[in-house]
Amino acid sequence: MKFPNKVNPYHDTVVYAMSVVFNALDGPTKVIDLYVKVKSKMQDGILNFQDALSCLYAMGKIGINDREEIFRC
Repeated sequence: MKFPNKVNPYHDTVVYAMSVVFNALDGPTKVIDLYVKVKSKMQDGILNFQDALSCLYAMGKIGINDREEIFRC
């Protein structure tokens, strides 16, 4: 998990990935559909996406329903 510092620019970090993922959620969305929507903005692709989902879930900003869709809390 990368955080912003002198070596890692903001666009390569999990903080940026979290903002991209959270802003892309406009309603309940399948994980794969969400990834397809944001993958062009991710530098490390699936790794930053996975870290962003983990952090957002741990902070209580997103949830998952019975149909395995991600949604804003």
